[in-house]
Amino acid sequence: PVRLVDLETITYKGQETVTYKDIDKVLEGKKFDFVLVDGPFGSDRYSRSEVINVARRNLAADFCIILDDTDRSAEMETACEVMDVLKETGVSFCHTTYKAAKHHTLICSPDWKFLTSL
Repeated sequence: PVRLVDLETITYKGQETVTYKDIDKVLEGKKFDFVLVDGPFGSDRYSRSEVINVARRNLAADFCIILDDTDRSAEMETACEVMDVLKETGVSFCHTTYKAAKHHTLICSPDWKFLTSL
């Protein structure tokens, strides 16, 4: 099902960022093997930070996360936070950044490592 969720401004690590309102409640109890992050629109810091909690609470054992626009520093900052969360929680992962007109960072479980090769 498709859900429309409002945007809100939150503070993450002392920085204001735009995220989806109550996204933790919407995703509560759900596990995902594929997460594509291409919104909301960018913030100056920790852009699209909602994926950090998704990495903490909502990933299936085998997973793939794709973050769009990681050529922008705020999106790459968030990608690094996701990887830090995975490390802190003992989740093994592989990652790469595909660079073209725009950059896309892919973070996945080791079983899906083949996704990190061209």
